[in-house]
Amino acid sequence: MAADVVDESGNSIRGEVGELVLRGVWPGMTRGFWRDRERYLEIHFTRLPGVWYHGDFAYVDDQGSLGCSDDTIKVAGKRVGPAEVESALVAHPSVRKAVAIGVPHSVKGEVICGFCVLQEGVSPSSALG
Repeated sequence: MAADVVDESGNSIRGEVGELVLRGVWPGMTRGFWRDRERYLEIHFTRLPGVWYHGDFAYVDDQGSLGCSDDTIKVAGKRVGPAEVESALVAHPSVRKAVAIGVPHSVKGEVICGFCVLQEGVSPSSALG
């Protein structure tokens, strides 16, 4: 599957949230909506000519991992991919695994909350901050 993340002009982007597209067909792809093929083509193929537009936001990190906007956290109007936060957390030598989630906030809409699993033998401390 030729998945890509693009900016509003259809250019491939990395390290920031963009729009999810497929640059080629794949066997599981539907050919249309039941009794409304034109609507399907209009929604998925006219936004960015030559590519299938998903209609969702996504993010590709420096390692090429793709995360969809179902995972996108909107903080004070800015979209943040949890993969960005998780990558920063696991970059710390004491962190083995990490997950970032959006938590409701009365002013910002959501804020990011990260959870980490530490490396074996590492104890939680305020120094990990």
